[in-house]
Amino acid sequence: MKLHLRKTLLTLALSSVLTTIQATEDTSLSESLLNHVILPDIELTEKAVTTLQEKISEAKTERSKAIDKAFSDLVGAWKMVQTTYIIGEVDSDMIDTPQLMDTYHQGNEDLGQQIKRALNSGDKPKIALFKNSFKSINALAIILYTDNALSEAEKDYAGYILTTLENHLQDIKRAYTGKLNLLKEDQDKSMSYILNALIDSAYKLKEWRIGEPAGLSKKYKNAPDGRRQEYPRSHNSLTAALAIISAHEDVMGERPFENLGSVAQKQGAKQQVTAIRGIIADAKSQLNQLKNDNVTDFTDTRFKTLFKTLDKLNDAYYQSLVRALPVQAKILEADGD
Repeated sequence: MKLHLRKTLLTLALSSVLTTIQATEDTSLSESLLNHVILPDIELTEKAVTTLQEKISEAKTERSKAIDKAFSDLVGAWKMVQTTYIIGEVDSDMIDTPQLMDTYHQGNEDLGQQIKRALNSGDKPKIALFKNSFKSINALAIILYTDNALSEAEKDYAGYILTTLENHLQDIKRAYTGKLNLLKEDQDKSMSYILNALIDSAYKLKEWRIGEPAGLSKKYKNAPDGRRQEYPRSHNSLTAALAIISAHEDVMGERPFENLGSVAQKQGAKQQVTAIRGIIADAKSQLNQLKNDNVTDFTDTRFKTLFKTLDKLNDAYYQSLVRALPVQAKILEADGD
C-alpha cells in the first residue's frame, strides 16, 4: 500500500555572505564537499559494486559470507551517496536517479512476488527485469536473500542489476563533475541544497527507517512490524541507518576540510552546530550498540531511545540551525511516499 505522508521541504536561500566562505584560498565550500564527501562516497559505492560482482561470480550454489559482506558494504556506501544527493537540484536529468536505484518506501507493488515471477519466467535478465524497480538495490536484496541458495539464473540477474547500478553511479559522478562550476558559482543555492538534503534525510531516518518498523511513527503508532524495515531479508537495516548518520557526521562534524558545520559556526551558529554534533554522536553510539548486539527485532526498547534522539536531530536542524543561519526559508508542502 502506498504510504502518503505529508512532509515539509525547505527551499532555502542562504545570504550572499556564504559565498565568501572558502575551504581554502582557492577551494569553494561546495567543491570541498564534493572532493571530500560526495565524490569519495560515489567511488566507494562503485568499488562495492565491483567487489560484489566478483564475489557473486565466484560463488557456486550458495550465497557466501563474502557476498554477505560485499552486499553490506554496498548498502552502507550507497546510503551515504543517497544522503548527500544534491545533483538533481542543478541537473534535471538526474532528479529521479536515486529512485531508480533504490525503491524503499516507493509504490505499492509486491516486489518479492514480481522478482519471483521474473526468475521463474526463464527469460534473460534484460527481458525479465524490464521495470526500473526490478533493477534496484532492493530487487538485488530479494534475489540474494530469499534463501541461501544461489542459482545460475539468480547470479545472472544479480549481475545485470549490478551493471545497471554501476551505470547509474557513473552517470551521477559525471553529472557532479560536469556541474561543478555551476555549483561553485552559486554557493548560496549549493549550501541550501545540502542543508535540505540533511533535513530530508533526518526526517526519513526517524519516521521511515526507525519509527515505522518499531511502531513509533504517527502512522503506525504501537503497531511494530519488522517487515517495514529497509532491509528485512539481509538484516542490513542498521547498516543503512549507520551509514546515513555517518554522512551527516561528514557534513556537520568537525573535519579537516570545510563543511556545513564549519560554515555555520562562522555564521555565528556555534552553539547550534555543537548541539547537532552531540546528537549525531549519540545516535551513532545507539545504532552501533544495536548493530553490535545483532538486534533485528524492532520491538527492542532501545529503538524508542534512538527514535527520541533522531527526533532531537530533526528539531535541531529545522528549528535551531535554520533559524540561526542568515537564511530565508520558503515552506513547501509535498506528498511523500
